[in-house]
Amino acid sequence: MPDPTTFADARAILAKYRIEPPAAVAAHLAAATEESPKPGDPAFARAEYVMIATPQAALEAAAAAARALA
Repeated sequence: MPDPTTFADARAILAKYRIEPPAAVAAHLAAATEESPKPGDPAFARAEYVMIATPQAALEAAAAAARALA
């Protein structure tokens, strides 16, 4: 799935909540060299996504599986 968020978004959230990340994390976010593919990226030109279950159906299935183990 295309990811519209950026390293700048992550840095802004950290700043907003005054979170000081570990030095390695701060350096990685500052470098911003490994951005995820964004909407419109050619990598998704032929991609097709089909939703096979709703979040509610997944929760119900997980609950049923947990009950079966009890």
